Amino acid sequence: MNKVKDSVQVMETSAADTNESFDKIFASITELAQIVRDVNEAFEEISNQTQEVTDQAANISAVVEQASDSMEEIAASSEEQLASMETISQSTGQLENMAKELLDYVKKFKLK
Repeated sequence: MNKVKDSVQVMETSAADTNESFDKIFASITELAQIVRDVNEAFEEISNQTQEVTDQAANISAVVEQASDSMEEIAASSEEQLASMETISQSTGQLENMAKELLDYVKKFKLK
C-alpha cells in the first residue's frame, strides 16, 4: 500500500510540476505575443514616418521646381530688360549725334 501511496504522491508532484511548466510556457507565449504586437506597431509607425518623409520630399521637390521656374522667368525678364537698356543706349547715342549735327548746322547760320 505504501508503494501505491508513493506512486500517487509522485504522480501528484509530477502533475503539479507539469502544470507549473505549462503555466510558464503559457506566460512565455503571452509575453512573446505581446512582443510581436509591439514590433508590428513599431513597423507600422516606421512605415507611416517613411511615408511622411516621402511626402515631404515630394513637397520640397515641387517647391524647388517652382523656384527654378521662377528663376528662369526672372532670368528671361532680366535679359529683356538688358536688351531694352541696350536699345535705349543706342538711341541715346544716335540722339547725341543728331544733336551735334544740329548744332553744326545752327553754327553755319549766324545772324548778321
